[in-house]
Amino acid sequence: MIESKAVGVGIEGVFYSLTHVPDLVRYGSKPSRELRANTTLEQQLKNQLRSFSAATAYAPHQVYIGNITPAELSNLPKPWYDNLIQGALAKGRFGDIVDQEILLWFAWSGRPVQSRDCRRALVLGSYDQAN
Repeated sequence: MIESKAVGVGIEGVFYSLTHVPDLVRYGSKPSRELRANTTLEQQLKNQLRSFSAATAYAPHQVYIGNITPAELSNLPKPWYDNLIQGALAKGRFGDIVDQEILLWFAWSGRPVQSRDCRRALVLGSYDQAN
């Protein structure tokens, strides 16, 4: 019989990351079908994409990263995409909203993503400057 040993395991923390990647929207299931069927929609799609600051100021995203509560969200005027939160931060209690530049840096670098890397990149404004 093999003797087993108890192993202690610990979780240091949990980190949410919501990534704003407008360049990938066209590759989603519905957009890719619609664009194949009607190529004239491409410019219309590009015109509808939100900026990083608009995605950050979108109230449900602020709930996700912990800057406002679901109860506070329910009291905000709707539609939320037309009523953005002024002065919203990309860094929250539960995680961060990350822009596509940071995501693409990680994808091209082949490095594993760790929460401290995303937070450092957000503080510096560009991951290229961080390394």
